[in-house]
Amino acid sequence: MTSAPSHRSELKAVLVAALGSIAVGITPYLVRLVQTGGMDTRSLLFWRYVFGVLFLIPLAMPKLRKLEPGTGLTMLGLWLSGMWGAMQA
Repeated sequence: MTSAPSHRSELKAVLVAALGSIAVGITPYLVRLVQTGGMDTRSLLFWRYVFGVLFLIPLAMPKLRKLEPGTGLTMLGLWLSGMWGAMQA
């Protein structure tokens, strides 16, 4: 039997969802701002993915430590696949 989620975990989920929604909503305005400043689309996409990875790696580290041994190659493959897709964008 599973226990009910705590109020703290629910609050954390709501805050993360709100932050994600704000980030998605403000992105077009930031893109317009940097493009009028002279940045081309490829550079914009490159920096977008770099900052995204730098933000997500610390969030994923606690979960990565709990993975079973032997899943590292799978994770590397998924990461390389994601980077390949990002380069094609």
